[in-house]
Amino acid sequence: MRSLSSTKYTPIFLVLAFLALVPRICAQTYQITDLGTLPGQTSSTATGINNSGQVVGYSGIRSFIFSNGAMTDLGVPDGGTLDPPYGHVTASGINDSGQVVGVYTAASNHSLQYGFMWANGEISDPFNSAQIGASDGFYLGFQPTAINSSGQVLANYLQGNSTGVPIGRYSFIWTNATTPLIAVSGTALAFNNVPQAIYLYCYYGCNTLIWTSQGTTNIASSGAIFSGGESGAAINDQGQIAGLGNLGNFNHAFLWTNGTFSDLGTIGGVTLPPQNGLLSKAVLMRG
Repeated sequence: MRSLSSTKYTPIFLVLAFLALVPRICAQTYQITDLGTLPGQTSSTATGINNSGQVVGYSGIRSFIFSNGAMTDLGVPDGGTLDPPYGHVTASGINDSGQVVGVYTAASNHSLQYGFMWANGEISDPFNSAQIGASDGFYLGFQPTAINSSGQVLANYLQGNSTGVPIGRYSFIWTNATTPLIAVSGTALAFNNVPQAIYLYCYYGCNTLIWTSQGTTNIASSGAIFSGGESGAAINDQGQIAGLGNLGNFNHAFLWTNGTFSDLGTIGGVTLPPQNGLLSKAVLMRG
């Protein structure tokens, strides 16, 4: 999931408030909850939620899971320490088993980002992303973005040149510390339990592609309706994709089903900023 952030204190209910807008589209009601912040931190941002209502995100430079009315600090992999303001641990996704994935920065080199997984109160780096970094001089980071019910993890691998300038981003589906199922050039966005993945590929313009075991497809190839382009935000187990498209300088939520776009419009005619891809996710998850 994507997130909202603020340089000032931003109660997390502002992020989840988008869910309160969903009833206009799918006729459901929601309760807005302020999740608060971790001790010593002044802001919080939600990045993921599962079907049990557990929420993950980050508060300041630390990550949390909010469950049963309490916010818990996920800690730092390998018992490490953070070096503020550059060091951070950022949760990015949670599955229905309560497994959490995200990224953290190396204390020795803030330009490197490693992956972590949290489960049953323990945080670790099962991806061996630190070892990858040690063996690849052009490695800039391993960034898990989501985890599905099978424990498969969608991640981005960042590569740079000899001076550390980013030159490539590759998407992976990681499973059981073995060969990834997918390795494509682009930015991983979301995936489901099939698994199918959506990712953003940019070369003289950006396109959202859906990956399956049969190959990849540009979702706009069957008839795009957004003149300013579109970006997927979520995909469910039926292969429906929700996201954000630009039409006439207005951002619209959309639903893509079997090659057909449905323009969900805007809420009350209000122009949606880019982070309102969260609204599309809410529609997809609940609808």
